[in-house]
Amino acid sequence: MIKTRKITGLIILVLLGFMGYKAYDYYHSTYVGKTAYAYVPKKVPPKLEHKAETSVGDRSSWYSYDYKLTFVKEDGTTGIRAVSISQDNPNH
Repeated sequence: MIKTRKITGLIILVLLGFMGYKAYDYYHSTYVGKTAYAYVPKKVPPKLEHKAETSVGDRSSWYSYDYKLTFVKEDGTTGIRAVSISQDNPNH
């Protein structure tokens, strides 16, 4: 009886440790970011018009500006990301 409780307690302890590790890993991969700075081009990309692809809503067109930004992290590494600014009328 005592041996069974020790084994059960050990299993629970191992499971709690594993769940704690997974929670820590999830938090750091989801909420903790790294500071990066973007080189924003002086030239504004063309304003693109898009048509509504579904029958949901008023089916009005929407517009976007699509950028390819180079990000530089504090450690000097760089990366390129596509950033799109879009809404019904992005000029307002």
